[in-house]
Amino acid sequence: MAPKVVIRAFTCRRDVVTAELIRSLLEKMGCRALVTSIRDFNRTVKYWKPDVAVVNTPGNSMNLKHEFPEVKAVWLDGEGFLPEEFSHAKIMSENRAMFQAPDMILLWGEYVKKQLVEAMTNEDVAKIKVVGNPTYDLIRFRNQTREKEPAKRQSVGVVMRFGTINNHEGIPPIRTLPNPDNLERVIVECRSFVGTIRAIQAVLDNTKFDVSLRPHPLEQIESYDLYKHYWFKKEHLHRVNIDATLSFSHWAREQRAILSPTSTSLLEAYLLKVPVINIDRLSGTDEFANSYDELTKTWQASGLQPSDPTELADILGRGLPDVKSNAALDAQIDQYCSVNGENSSSAYLCAKHIADYAFSAVANGSRRGLPMCAVDAIDRLSFWRAMRANPLHQNMGYRRGFHKLPDDLEEIAERIWGYECNKLRVPRI
Repeated sequence: MAPKVVIRAFTCRRDVVTAELIRSLLEKMGCRALVTSIRDFNRTVKYWKPDVAVVNTPGNSMNLKHEFPEVKAVWLDGEGFLPEEFSHAKIMSENRAMFQAPDMILLWGEYVKKQLVEAMTNEDVAKIKVVGNPTYDLIRFRNQTREKEPAKRQSVGVVMRFGTINNHEGIPPIRTLPNPDNLERVIVECRSFVGTIRAIQAVLDNTKFDVSLRPHPLEQIESYDLYKHYWFKKEHLHRVNIDATLSFSHWAREQRAILSPTSTSLLEAYLLKVPVINIDRLSGTDEFANSYDELTKTWQASGLQPSDPTELADILGRGLPDVKSNAALDAQIDQYCSVNGENSSSAYLCAKHIADYAFSAVANGSRRGLPMCAVDAIDRLSFWRAMRANPLHQNMGYRRGFHKLPDDLEEIAERIWGYECNKLRVPRI
């Protein structure tokens, strides 16, 4: 019987599409696979009885092995870019059980592997595999012939990054405000939000572009629709839309430019060759982002940096420059994501490591549990109960069928499969 693999997608608008891409490839390799949310992961592991469970934080690996020691745990890193003080190597050197919990570790880049290997002396480092960042496959294997030429794109995208003051479940910031270092972070987030709204007002007042707001995966979408009429003039409201799709790269490639505070999203825009306008200076938060870490300093410096809304309007009005190669960003992506280091799809490498491990784990037969259709029916009921209790649940809690996947996701999976099966050269970004 084919092995069973469950993949835990922590957030809807960051993790689900990549997880579903890997699921599709796993099924092509002969596995049965299911993507779950944080709502139904434990229940699915308990009743479906998968042979392998894939999680995207090391803490989840510990919880999984404690709760279900018979299940093989694979940690597929979901945060490839981390400041040194919060790096996996530093955290795990202080809690070695976190490294020991997963049976296999899949990392994005060689640099993070090097950090871990150096920190984890006397540990089984052979279980560490470097696969690249599978999210970038949505860029590498997309059908570019369907995209509008940049000059014909009529929308400016705005990356919203306000999960503390606009929590996905509606939790007010006062709950965690007294936590260490939270006060300054919340103040910076408030300043950034005000600066972002001022930037959008400048776009609406001085250009003909529409504006598309992309809420952070840890934000609620509903508040933007509810309150946008307080922020923008009535005659401009029809030009402001809120993006609720699951894939950042699918959204970004439809934009003429992207306005954003310092964020990893800038790297996806760079790979898509979409111009980025960094609004930290306009918001008065540039010193905070610049001093946070060398990673963020590089991201901030890579974009245009207007100092006020007038300068922003001027940048958009005079025409945006083409995105040129950036040696610092290229080096960073290569170190942390190995995006062109392997002549292979990152999602394919993930699926191949997981599938090979799953087949070896079920040499004596797969574990018997409830049928997939029964597990799915239970979760359907659970999802609607959660939505009745809190309609904001859908912001994080993925539900198959309710949340719409990108139309071309299966096409991307087929293209990856075709490249790998025919040993063709993988496209470079």
